[in-house]
Amino acid sequence: MGRRWMPDWKAGRVLPLLGFVLLAITLCRDRPLDAKPAYEATCGKGVVASRLCSSLRPSRLVSCTQGQIPATTIAGQDLYGQALLVSLREAAKQWGHIDDSDNGTCIRTDYHNMMVEDSPEITHALPHQVEDFHLEYVDRKGEIDRYRTLRKEYCILVIRPMKNEGQRLKIEISFEWIKYTKRKLWHELSDWSMVYFRYDCGKQEFVVDGVKLGGI
Repeated sequence: MGRRWMPDWKAGRVLPLLGFVLLAITLCRDRPLDAKPAYEATCGKGVVASRLCSSLRPSRLVSCTQGQIPATTIAGQDLYGQALLVSLREAAKQWGHIDDSDNGTCIRTDYHNMMVEDSPEITHALPHQVEDFHLEYVDRKGEIDRYRTLRKEYCILVIRPMKNEGQRLKIEISFEWIKYTKRKLWHELSDWSMVYFRYDCGKQEFVVDGVKLGGI
C-alpha cells in the first residue's frame, strides 16, 4: 500500500474551522417543528437557517450565520466520536489481519489500541475507551516522544474537521505513519476513512449514512 510523506506543518495541522452545514433540511420543510426557530439567518448560498437552528437545538449553538455549527456537538450528538468508532470498527474488520510492520521496521497497527492526534477543537470530549477500542490522545510533542521511545514508525489517527458534501456531513479520519528525523516530524498519509451523516427528519438527529475506507 502506497504512502505519501509530508512535513507536520503541511499535514493540515491548523486549528479546525467550525464544520459547515448546508444540509437538505428542506426535505423536512413540510414537517412541523416543535421548537421556535432561534435565528432567522441564512446559511451559505441563501439556504434559510431558521429550520436548521430549530430542528438541531444544539446546546452550544451560538450562531447559524454561514451555516456554522459547533465543532464537536450537534443536538447532543458527538459526531466526531461516532465517526471515530465506526471507522475503527470497519478498519479492524477489513485491515485487522494485515501485518503492516514491514518486516519489523514499523510497529504493526493494532486497531483496538490506537493513538489519536490531539486537536482541542475536535478531540477534547472524545472517550479514551469505547467498546473494545482503547484510544490515547497525543499532541505534537507526544508524537515525537513516542517515536524516540519506539525508534520505529507507528500509525496514528488524525480527525479532520467536518464538512458538508451535498445533503450530507462528511468527517474524514486519516491513518498516518509517524517518524521524526533531522529534527522534523513527518506524517505519512497511508489510509483513510470517510464517514457520512444525513439528517433523519423523523428522529431529528444525524445518523451514519455510510463509511468508505481507502488508501494510497
